[in-house]
Amino acid sequence: MLTNLTLVNTQITSNTIQLIAGNTTGTATFCIYPNIEPFKSWNNISWVKSSGTGTITCTIKRVSDGSVIDTNIANPKDLSAEPLALEYIDFAITLTQVSGNNPILNSIQLILQGGF
Repeated sequence: MLTNLTLVNTQITSNTIQLIAGNTTGTATFCIYPNIEPFKSWNNISWVKSSGTGTITCTIKRVSDGSVIDTNIANPKDLSAEPLALEYIDFAITLTQVSGNNPILNSIQLILQGGF
């Protein structure tokens, strides 16, 4: 699987993704290409955030044309019914401060299916 990570107003600290000091919102965008032969399906995405912190939301977009597939998705999200194919997909994770509490993204999991 090919994966690129782009951070905007966020940083990696102690193996987590956090807002850079002084920012109230930021994004961590995972651009993913499921280089699995043969590729069958995108199954699920989920993440873990620190409890009691700000909010974390996710938007799914096609890289080819920038079209939004889904916004503010559930956690976890079943991707099997989404119109996703063997293509580059952006998972844009937005971290937003709430009442002075900064969100911390501890982990993210993406499950794909390949094989015959």
